[in-house]
Amino acid sequence: MIEDEKGWVFDVLVQSELEKTRHTVSLSKDDYISLTTKKISTEDFVKRCFQFLLDRESASQIKESFDISEISKYFPEFENKIKNI
Repeated sequence: MIEDEKGWVFDVLVQSELEKTRHTVSLSKDDYISLTTKKISTEDFVKRCFQFLLDRESASQIKESFDISEISKYFPEFENKIKNI
């Protein structure tokens, strides 16, 4: 994880029996606060975001590089679901 004044960038490895993928994911401080109210760590939040995605698509279908804010463009229910996980 790399942190700067705007947020964080994570290198995420997803490995299963069938595939292994690597993703670069950015998370702004504003999104982190609004989606978690700081109740969980940034690392746990990113894990939950990936679990949300993996419940809907395979790891190879997840973009190699993206910002957490992009998830709701593809899955409109993301923000409501992620706040309740």
